[in-house]
Amino acid sequence: MPESDEYRCWLSQNEQEELIDHLSEKPQRQLAVRGMLHGLRSDELQWVRTDSIRRLDTEPEAYKLRVRGGKTGYREAPVSTKMKEQMVMLKNARGIRKDDELIQATGRTVRRWVSRAGEELAEKLEDDDWCHVSPHDLRRTWATTTYYALDSHYAVDCIMRWGGWSDRDTFVNNYLGRETDELAVEMMDEANLR
Repeated sequence: MPESDEYRCWLSQNEQEELIDHLSEKPQRQLAVRGMLHGLRSDELQWVRTDSIRRLDTEPEAYKLRVRGGKTGYREAPVSTKMKEQMVMLKNARGIRKDDELIQATGRTVRRWVSRAGEELAEKLEDDDWCHVSPHDLRRTWATTTYYALDSHYAVDCIMRWGGWSDRDTFVNNYLGRETDELAVEMMDEANLR
């Protein structure tokens, strides 16, 4: 960030997968990261429970997660089939009820998980940029990726509603970054610029 020593990071699709794969032996942490890469705040991970999943009344099947106690009130955030399946698998593996929390951690603990995973990846990949990744960067990555993927005039309003932002300036100035390289290639192809 220009005014301080802090960083804002956006992860490419490959980096997101690298982080998720890195946590494959720690399913609760992996699910937490996946949740933040679906736009959840770290303190909203308590709503990641199978009874909070709502199957949309559509074909093909699609899901949203009911976030009842978010910073900006109730909302429904879209979740991938992969996240929904991981939630069900973790619930079944732990033998818990559908209304039990799947991620039992405070926001501080989640920040520590992401920081530790970043440090481990920095060492493994010899890339110190990983040391700057925070839970907020995962949410920021989701916002930017979703914005460019929607490619419509209503994208900002829809993402703000899904992600629980109430202030447009905060969203645009602090969460929206440049498109990922992968998305840039797709957009260049679509516009016949490559």
